Amino acid sequence: MGHRNTTTDWAALGLAVAALAAFVVKLALAGQVADQQQQAAQRQSQIASANVLGQVNNQLIRMLVEAAARTDDRAIRGLLDQNGIRFNVRQGNPAPAPAEEARP
Repeated sequence: MGHRNTTTDWAALGLAVAALAAFVVKLALAGQVADQQQQAAQRQSQIASANVLGQVNNQLIRMLVEAAARTDDRAIRGLLDQNGIRFNVRQGNPAPAPAEEARP
């Protein structure tokens, strides 16, 4: 007895092929999503590192400016100037001398 090809058999074969194709597409998209998530995590890590380095950089600049202002160090001033950092030292009012206690 031979096997009969019916419309139902062709429909079932078509659905099986469509399901297999959908599965392959799903696998490909899942791989792309995983890659994109990994890239996003790397970028977030780089941004966090850049923020920390920026804070360290700002603190270092502040320390160099304070040292150059306090000691009038020309080398530090030159280094800061070469990197576009300029500052002026403001002479504030000197602190008043402590009052002497009145003696009886």
